[in-house]
Amino acid sequence: MSPSLFQHIPLIILGAGYTGRRLYHQARAAGWNVFATSRRPDVHLADILPADRILFDLTQTETWRSIPTPAHLIWCFPATPLDVVQTFFAGRPKESGRILVLGSTSAYGTNCGAITEQTPVN
Repeated sequence: MSPSLFQHIPLIILGAGYTGRRLYHQARAAGWNVFATSRRPDVHLADILPADRILFDLTQTETWRSIPTPAHLIWCFPATPLDVVQTFFAGRPKESGRILVLGSTSAYGTNCGAITEQTPVN
């Protein structure tokens, strides 16, 4: 992650599991104003600076306002249920910044064998 014109807007890591934590630490080292979210930030984000922890739970709409705007978002957990995800994004101001949603092989189910570029998504 190199410095860019986008760094004046905070970067929010939605879901600071294995991938989210790596992104948080890399972005912070690159000079980003970065925050990490969790449903239980005091328990699950011990390696994240306390000032950089945000309580966020997709199923608890009252936590949605914890996400600052404008902000760039990196979504690092399963984007389900889809209707709730769509409601969350519909409520974000249009000038909120960039959004990156990370996917994984979980989109393919567990009974399909080897996953390649040709494997159909469920």
